[in-house]
Amino acid sequence: DAGFAVVIEHCSFPDTIKLFVQEAGPTTVVCLTCGLDTNLQRNLLRTNKSFDPKDIEHFVETLNPLMAHEFSSRGLPVLDNENLEIEESVNQILRIEKSVTVID
Repeated sequence: DAGFAVVIEHCSFPDTIKLFVQEAGPTTVVCLTCGLDTNLQRNLLRTNKSFDPKDIEHFVETLNPLMAHEFSSRGLPVLDNENLEIEESVNQILRIEKSVTVID
């Protein structure tokens, strides 16, 4: 509905995404980030998992501080959506999409 498709979600580092992009073609990459407490809370609210979200809290705690740095250090855009509603996040992603070089 917002004009884009999310193809990779969760914790994917830039090197992993690069492999995907090689197969997918032109792609815009944006790392969404938020504070650890918010990330843990959002994880618990997800109901589409085939497992208890608490089972992956240790991954969230380990990866949360690393992801934004991994992306920004490679010149890839990072969007802190800690205080954004979904629609605001979508609007920011669309602005980023128009302003960054597409990876191919």
